[in-house]
Amino acid sequence: MIKKVFVFLILVISVFLFGVRYVENPAFSLNQNTALGFEYGTYFGGIHGWTTNFGLYYNEFEENMIGNFYLFASKDSSQSINEVGYSISGENDTIKWGGDIKIVNYTDESTSAFLMNIGIGFAGEIFDNVFLGAFLDDFSIYSQYPGEAFKGNVGIDLVYDLGNFVLYANMNYIKQEYFQFNIGGGVDFDFIALGGYWSPEYYNKVGAFYNKMKGYFAFKIGNLSAKIDAFYSFSNVSSATVDLPMNYENHSYGYNVTIEVRF
Repeated sequence: MIKKVFVFLILVISVFLFGVRYVENPAFSLNQNTALGFEYGTYFGGIHGWTTNFGLYYNEFEENMIGNFYLFASKDSSQSINEVGYSISGENDTIKWGGDIKIVNYTDESTSAFLMNIGIGFAGEIFDNVFLGAFLDDFSIYSQYPGEAFKGNVGIDLVYDLGNFVLYANMNYIKQEYFQFNIGGGVDFDFIALGGYWSPEYYNKVGAFYNKMKGYFAFKIGNLSAKIDAFYSFSNVSSATVDLPMNYENHSYGYNVTIEVRF
């Protein structure tokens, strides 16, 4: 009880942080641990300078289900986004599912707007160890920001999961603005995990193609784990390419570090 009250107080204190946009199938967010995590990162080369990210989350795992309460933060020289949300996901032998709801506040030099976004995703085993998934994520059911209402991310996933070794391919259509592809894989052992992805993006409104690479490395010692995610873009997105509340897409390279303590 004391542990949960302490975690709740930390989350309340952090409610004025700012949130960063993520694109993933809620069905694949199951983390088989009760844990408290903190994230920090920086994206470089943006139109408005560096973007700094903060995050805090708490996972509660019970009977093949995970509840995740989170706050994430993103801020550059003239814009910021606040997110507070809750996600839940679960699985049985052949089916994975997940859902998410969050409140978002976007602020710039002249605007302060609130949004309520939801997500839902499913995945099923179509062959031995092969999962096919589909999802709708970050879908705005309420928006004070012009043009964002009823826009979200739609995606499909194909995963070959052998436990310690995973191959992954997916396609996302992000906010009716551009297509994002991820093709790659990773390995996960008792003490370390690593992986890499080719992540090209096609901006259909302007006919532009941008090539990106992503990778991660994690190590685990007892109940403590640390993960470093990084990306590199071979060309920059211009300010006129997308019409989104905060343009993370134009950064040349960046990283996120996540520290997690399991209970």
